[in-house]
Amino acid sequence: GEHTVKAITAYGEEGTILSNVETRIYNVVDVDYTTVVKESPFAAIVGDLDDVISYTTAKKNGTAEPKINNNNILLYQPSTGKQQGGAITISAKEGYEIKSVTIGTAKETSYSYTLDESTEPSAKTDLAENAKATLGDLSNQSVTFYCEGDSKEYRFEVNYISVTYTLKAGAVVTPSIIFSETETWGAPIDVTITAPGASSIWYTTDGTDPTAADVTSTEKEGESTSFKLSETGEYTIKAIALNDNGDYSQLATATCVINKPTPGL
Repeated sequence: GEHTVKAITAYGEEGTILSNVETRIYNVVDVDYTTVVKESPFAAIVGDLDDVISYTTAKKNGTAEPKINNNNILLYQPSTGKQQGGAITISAKEGYEIKSVTIGTAKETSYSYTLDESTEPSAKTDLAENAKATLGDLSNQSVTFYCEGDSKEYRFEVNYISVTYTLKAGAVVTPSIIFSETETWGAPIDVTITAPGASSIWYTTDGTDPTAADVTSTEKEGESTSFKLSETGEYTIKAIALNDNGDYSQLATATCVINKPTPGL
């Protein structure tokens, strides 16, 4: 909310005020943070923690490709004479930023990390068995952790990931287009389009790009809109979101089909 702060900045020797009262008005904006946690068992070396945060793995300079081991993600030690072994990258989708990451290991290991597209890793840090490491005070799209253990006894066996993230200030998130079903035989399909932080959403159902000048475009105020498709045919839904400054998101596209009902069914 809005806060008004008043202060007297200086006094004379006898206590007389030498300056006027200074008034400053501050607007404190509430920021919504989301934390998502994934613990062992891990079923795959790539995946989504939710609809914003995902993780991928890579061999990098490791002695072998990452794999699932004991329901954890196993990152291999660097090859002899090298750094930055097996890696796991935790990423936020466009329009969001990571504020903190915590990662855990089932085995004693060492690690380094990079932020976003940086190629310069941090200093090597030791991590005890069943311990966790936290990177805080971030404003990044992605964080990559590397195994820096110097032998097979010190491989990085990831058993825990926690990520706190938020919508970027002023960001216009690409809309998500969700269907009740992507293909039916005569039954209607419900469509929901959402874009957190948007002031309005423009969309079309005929595959054309939505613009204010296009008579086939529909504008809906707010972060979400829903509608129903009932006629037989194939639909290509395209949507963009706008913020209060008139900035546009990237274009989202999705398709669905309503087939003619099968006779006798």
